[in-house]
Amino acid sequence: MSHSKIGQYTKSQLYSLTDGVYRLERNFYLRVRGNGKYRTYFFRYVDQEGNQKDCNIGSLRKITMADAKQQVHLFRSLLNIASPKNLDLSTNPTPKFSEFALQTIETLASVKLWKTVAQKSSWTSSITTYAFPKIGEKLVEEITRQDILEILKPIWTNKTMTASRLRGRLEKIFSYAINEGKYHGKKSRNLEGKP
Repeated sequence: MSHSKIGQYTKSQLYSLTDGVYRLERNFYLRVRGNGKYRTYFFRYVDQEGNQKDCNIGSLRKITMADAKQQVHLFRSLLNIASPKNLDLSTNPTPKFSEFALQTIETLASVKLWKTVAQKSSWTSSITTYAFPKIGEKLVEEITRQDILEILKPIWTNKTMTASRLRGRLEKIFSYAINEGKYHGKKSRNLEGKP
């Protein structure tokens, strides 16, 4: 995906910037260090006490601009809908999966990831029906690959499409958990649960 302009920089200019911090757009920055070896996107915000905080998004070389901007949009949405007292993108304790999954679905709906309301309902229904009985009460950080397999195995052969969609939805939820520092497992190994 090509972006001719990102803030005041072209895409190619991002790779030629010298060490420093560059604002790409509101809350969205690029940090260059190590004589240009490391180029990292991050989200910058001010907490309830007036302290400036940065939340890492990922490396310029490893994350697409579209994905980075989606994370920025997500973080902005969280700043808008969460009480400042309860919001700390970097240090929130790990919630139960049921709480985090529903919160993530609401966030996805708020950033208009889906074209219809029915998609939000479908996500909520599949996650509550198949995932909540197995992992709903578990803390996000405690969930293992085996837990995901226990959810998917019973429906993989007789409800293949449902299982495939559910796996994709779980991967999306855990991607958000990883980005928010609430889950530290390797997404590809923990969530690719095809039996």
